[in-house]
Amino acid sequence: MSTRQLIINIEALSETLSEKQLVQFLDIMDAMTVMVDEAKKISHDLIADFEQPSDCHYLH
Repeated sequence: MSTRQLIINIEALSETLSEKQLVQFLDIMDAMTVMVDEAKKISHDLIADFEQPSDCHYLH
């Protein structure tokens, strides 16, 4: 799904939610954004470690 289509779908969904549901939905989206950012950092750290195998702590 493209970013544009995702935004359109979220906008359509938000019109069907109560204010409380919308706040909860946005809180979930914020938490997911944090999780994705953390996963990217871990991924970058793993790649850096594998580029220097002697220092890789994940293989021990």
